[in-house]
Amino acid sequence: MDTIEHLSDFKDELALVINTKLSRSSLSLRAVAASIEGVTPALLSKVRNYKLDSITSDRLILLVGQIELLLDGKVSGFDVILNEARKEVTVSFLGSV
Repeated sequence: MDTIEHLSDFKDELALVINTKLSRSSLSLRAVAASIEGVTPALLSKVRNYKLDSITSDRLILLVGQIELLLDGKVSGFDVILNEARKEVTVSFLGSV
């Protein structure tokens, strides 16, 4: 697997985490964007539609962390551990999906 393909897969996985968190919350994209500085509805729409070419993996990792802080454990079903220094995201599913 080459680096570009691997990076694309990683970005897709990050988008899946973001989309799952947002879909399980009761917040609209506009409400999320209004609650997180520097996040626009257009950015969240790109993530929702997996149009990730113009979004860096670093930005997606940051967005995962920002959404975690915003939702503050209000979304059940899985837990996300973010290690920004190592650019790692660990997702633990709590029960069946």
